[in-house]
Amino acid sequence: MTTLLLVFISARLLLLLMRTTLAWMNQRYACDPVHLKRAQDLLCLSDGEISKALTYSRDRYRLGVIQDVISSAVGLTFIGVGGLGIVDHIARQAGYGETLTGLVFFALLGLLSGALSLPFDLFSTFCVEAKHGFNRQTLAGFFVDRIKG
Repeated sequence: MTTLLLVFISARLLLLLMRTTLAWMNQRYACDPVHLKRAQDLLCLSDGEISKALTYSRDRYRLGVIQDVISSAVGLTFIGVGGLGIVDHIARQAGYGETLTGLVFFALLGLLSGALSLPFDLFSTFCVEAKHGFNRQTLAGFFVDRIKG
C-alpha cells in the first residue's frame, strides 16, 4: 500500500471514531434524566410521549452507528482492493471523451453508493419509522422516490 492510501485510511478511521463518539455523546446527553425532564417541561409532553421519543431516538442512534461502521468498512475495502481503478476502467471502456467518461465514473460510484445505502434506508423506513408510527410510505412509493432521486 502506498503512503497516501494509508494516510487516507487512517483519516477515514479517525473520522469514523469521531462521528461515533459524537453520536454516543449526543445520545447520552439526550437520555440524561435531567435534560429529559427539562425537555418534557418545555414541550409540555407526557411521560408516555417522552418515553416514545427516547425509544425512537435510541433506535435511530443504533441504526446510524451500524450504518456508519458498515459503510466505512465497505468503502475502505472497496478502495483498498482497487475498486476505484475497476470503476475507472469500466467508465473508460464506454469509449466516451474525457468529460463523459468522468460523468460515467461518478454515476457508477453513485449507483454503488445507492446500492449500499438501500438496505439501511429500507430498514429505517419500514422498520424503525413504521415501529414508531411515522411511516406512511408504500414500498412502491419508496422505490419511485429512490428512482427520482
